[in-house]
Amino acid sequence: MGTNTERAATARTALDAYVRNAFDSRGLARIHPSDRVIGLGDLLCNLRHYADEERIDFAEAEAQAEFHYDHESQYGPNEQVP
Repeated sequence: MGTNTERAATARTALDAYVRNAFDSRGLARIHPSDRVIGLGDLLCNLRHYADEERIDFAEAEAQAEFHYDHESQYGPNEQVP
């Protein structure tokens, strides 16, 4: 299933791709840390628009994410999560 460090790396890759596409080609490594918050918020907003168009219950997806996060966060960053 992987570790939380691996999960964070996957999310970082997705956010980096979004920031490069939506804002500029610099990506996460070259933007100010406060801009990462803006990028993440903008991506979440756009995911809501996507969910609306695809008739996906965003609140249900958010609740599922919270459930998984609560379980996974009980483990250290490099522990395998069962």
